[in-house]
Amino acid sequence: MRIQVISGLPVWKNEMESVLTDAGHDVTDENPDWALVDYLDLDQVPTSRFVVVDGLPSVEACCQAFRAGAADYLVRPHTREQLLAIIKALEA
Repeated sequence: MRIQVISGLPVWKNEMESVLTDAGHDVTDENPDWALVDYLDLDQVPTSRFVVVDGLPSVEACCQAFRAGAADYLVRPHTREQLLAIIKALEA
């Protein structure tokens, strides 16, 4: 699966890309199948298929993410297993 990670937070972006690459996914900025998007960068979603990751979760933010079309909403900090479970569900 080709996945793009969009975040203005380099540490988070690098961590997510590392987990995804280690799990055998193709991390790309071109023609992604899915995007993982930091909530603060929700306006930069390049594809209609995306998951929002939020470090400051709230009911309002979650609702806004789903109204924008998010397939899922992942709260940070999260475990590697939580991230990969969401990716696995997206592949199904």
